[in-house]
Amino acid sequence: MNAIIICALIDFFERRGQTVTVDPDIYYGDGCVVVPFLFHDNLYYGKFFTQSTEQSILSEVLFVDYLRESRVAVPEFLFLDGKKVFYTDCLKFPCYFYATKHIESDNDSANMTDGMIGLLIENIGAMHTQTLTFSSNLPGIVRITDYQKLIALYTQYKSLIDTANLNRYIDRIAAIGPDKTDVFPIHSDLHTANILTMHERFVAFIDFSDLRMSGFEDDLGKLMQNLIGAKGVSVDKIDYYIAIYENSTGILINRKNLYISIVYHILDRFVSKSYAVLDTAYVKKIDKILAELIEHYF
Repeated sequence: MNAIIICALIDFFERRGQTVTVDPDIYYGDGCVVVPFLFHDNLYYGKFFTQSTEQSILSEVLFVDYLRESRVAVPEFLFLDGKKVFYTDCLKFPCYFYATKHIESDNDSANMTDGMIGLLIENIGAMHTQTLTFSSNLPGIVRITDYQKLIALYTQYKSLIDTANLNRYIDRIAAIGPDKTDVFPIHSDLHTANILTMHERFVAFIDFSDLRMSGFEDDLGKLMQNLIGAKGVSVDKIDYYIAIYENSTGILINRKNLYISIVYHILDRFVSKSYAVLDTAYVKKIDKILAELIEHYF
């Protein structure tokens, strides 16, 4: 696959009388392949989509460009032949792709302080504030909430979740359901690796390929899961961080939907790590976090 992708990229530029230098350090994501390359002395990341439609990719680019024009720090797309989304079928590997310019960062999330987390949340709030005035249609972008994704996750992995005795948390949430809130385009994958930093300062948001229509709570829920599950942040800190968000934006967060989102993302992470082998110690860790979340809100 690596050779095919590299050949496709080189062929695309050669057909246009251009040359690129490809870095063989290719990254495979969910439904995409990312290829670093040098073009006119600038480092770019070509993102080749193996599942997404042209429509949804164009919508992603449209929304990210809107944020960039609104002074939100996001990637800059390569503009070539009047386009930002390209098509290649080299070696019978048909797919759409785009390329974004490298953004310098150090991303020292292992040593993230409360102050740094607060700064990230303020910048998420600034992005959401600009999103409030986004009025274009986004064809191909799905509308789905984390509550719906939680139910779908349980339907698909019921046996695993039941075996770990974590289904009781889903039952508790399903009994009350989410509140209805407004929906907007959201990033949907705001873990710390997608929030670039440099010297303890915010730099940019990257990777909007999970863009969907939902409540802002679902954006914050992903970040909170990452902070709690991977960074060891206490569940008790959630209210503190949400206060920072609300005070900086004036946007009120629905606490119930936020906690549902956090529970979903924790269980989604649990399933991805436990599908092959169910680790007893890991189950206990997840059980403890979910119990604290449920007790804290529900």
